[in-house]
Amino acid sequence: MSRERPSWLVEPCPPWCHEDHADQDHPVDRYHQSRQILVPVVAPKRATVEDVSASSDRAVESDEMAVLALQPVGQTSHTWVAMVGEHRFLEVTLESAVRLHAALGEILDELR
Repeated sequence: MSRERPSWLVEPCPPWCHEDHADQDHPVDRYHQSRQILVPVVAPKRATVEDVSASSDRAVESDEMAVLALQPVGQTSHTWVAMVGEHRFLEVTLESAVRLHAALGEILDELR
């Protein structure tokens, strides 16, 4: 965060906030934001009407997903976890992210 606190930021930032808040931030863009972790992924290519076929082979594409946490300023009970890529987007509550984390761990344990 910048050294000068914007006039609208009356609360302290959470310890994990890496956002550089500014006076000119629009009210709908006032979020505390964690650092972003970039993760390279390979996923099925999104099908369009033109490229849907009966083939069971799925085309894949590489992407990079940014994983981060967001919290609207002034709303400490609303923390979101987002995974954002060029072709994909998922944003869930912190509690949902914890459940997804546990489920992914279980599936990965079964696959090992």
